[in-house]
Amino acid sequence: MNELRAALGPLAGRRSLYCTDACLRRYLEARNWNVDKGKKMLEETLKWRATYKPEEIRWVSFDPHMLNLVMPKVKLTMILSYL
Repeated sequence: MNELRAALGPLAGRRSLYCTDACLRRYLEARNWNVDKGKKMLEETLKWRATYKPEEIRWVSFDPHMLNLVMPKVKLTMILSYL
């Protein structure tokens, strides 16, 4: 994990939240302990998080009518009951 942390360099802000020891271990395990592959995978994830900001999604910003377009067989009343 130390090797991956060193390869990533200094982390600031939200990036550091997603680079705990447990997180680094998951990425290394996912890439069979290959530091270069784990680093690439983690950097791609951090880039995706910076672009799409999934932590900012809230149910109030979710439009259930849009889900109905994607999943037309789901009754809107069922969707609204979860909100």
